[in-house]
Amino acid sequence: MTAKFQIKGSFFLTSRGLVATGDILSGHIRVGDRAKVVVDGQPQLMRIEGVEMGDKISAQEHFVGLILQSETGLDLSSTILAAQTVEVSAPLDRC
Repeated sequence: MTAKFQIKGSFFLTSRGLVATGDILSGHIRVGDRAKVVVDGQPQLMRIEGVEMGDKISAQEHFVGLILQSETGLDLSSTILAAQTVEVSAPLDRC
């Protein structure tokens, strides 16, 4: 099963890791899923460590944040993700 996520922004939390903010365009995203994300022009496989949702009451909007961890050990502490649409897939043991 695959999903699509539109990354609109990102930031790094020292205690949590890289957070990609945006919208789920289709499908479902769960902790443990994998996403192929372009970092500095190179595709990187990321594991989703957390899915956070919230509301901006003043703007009457909602937001989704995916907490990402590099599968290859890439240091993400200074990473800023460009806007992009990524495919998210479940690990093989959950398909």
